[in-house]
Amino acid sequence: MLPNARLLARTSLGWLLWPLAAKLIPRKIGGDQGLVLMFHHVGRPVLPGAEDYLFLSVAELGEVLDFVRAELCPLEPLDFLARLAAGTLPPKATMLTFDDGTVDQVSLAAPEFVKRGLKAGFFVCPGLIERGDSVPSLDLATLCQHAPAGRHAIILDAGPGEPTCPPLLIEISDQASRGQAYAALLPLLRQPSRARARFLSAVRHGLGVAADVRCDYRLATWEELRALTAAGMYVGNHTLYHSTVAADGIAQFEADVAQAYRILDQQLPPTRRIFCYPYGRAEDATAATTLVLQSHGVSHAFVVQGGLARPVRTGPWNLHREAVSYNIQAAKLAALLALFR
Repeated sequence: MLPNARLLARTSLGWLLWPLAAKLIPRKIGGDQGLVLMFHHVGRPVLPGAEDYLFLSVAELGEVLDFVRAELCPLEPLDFLARLAAGTLPPKATMLTFDDGTVDQVSLAAPEFVKRGLKAGFFVCPGLIERGDSVPSLDLATLCQHAPAGRHAIILDAGPGEPTCPPLLIEISDQASRGQAYAALLPLLRQPSRARARFLSAVRHGLGVAADVRCDYRLATWEELRALTAAGMYVGNHTLYHSTVAADGIAQFEADVAQAYRILDQQLPPTRRIFCYPYGRAEDATAATTLVLQSHGVSHAFVVQGGLARPVRTGPWNLHREAVSYNIQAAKLAALLALFR
């Protein structure tokens, strides 16, 4: 489905089906299962036409939060998880989360939460913060957006003992071609986290993007994240480099979880350990990763995958979330869909 068609469908269905959802949600959400909503970025898309659903305007975010406050039962993250574990969530119990920890979440999203008396969990990548990088997919989108028109050849390094890769040819002519370039390159980010900087450097060089072009969505600094915690928000672990066990292997995953927590413990006030998987796919949260998280004192972990957070069904280290995208009507649809996944 094309992005505009998806937006129209979700908006229309949210508006049409909300009366049904309003009746079902108090019966389905509460006790030992709750709704966890996931947000990403606040502002304009980095690459219009590519993953626009990850971005809300400030006004759209405000409308969604007003809906959550009026129609659901938003709880502070640690309170939500404590009641979830005890099986005592109130009807319509909802937890709000943000992935990646970009600066817009601090400067634009957090004030909207604060003025409504709402709290959220923000999951960050300490290694990327320390390195001064942004989220890899946002960096890639930035390169595709700023590439000059023309035909480009991207020469990717072959791994040790591997045959030389032929140049990857990318044609940039209009905005649609930028989205196509991003779609072609995005799967290549599924590689070991330590190799991604070299990959992005090769893409920058091949696309002819100037060295001073940087993603507008930088990661929040530790000082900015400390301001979040001072405002009552939770800040947790989103892996060291926004990486997965599928890309890095279980040994590297464990080392990175440990290092991420060492940095978090140094930079932020002590708190319960909650983890959030980047991408949140089924293959990213395995029995082996669960054992790693347990060994590091993690009490709960989130994936995406849609549906309600049901520890009785998935255990506390594989809690499902529902993504909030586009607008308030799409958010209403997300709340309904969570009941049936």
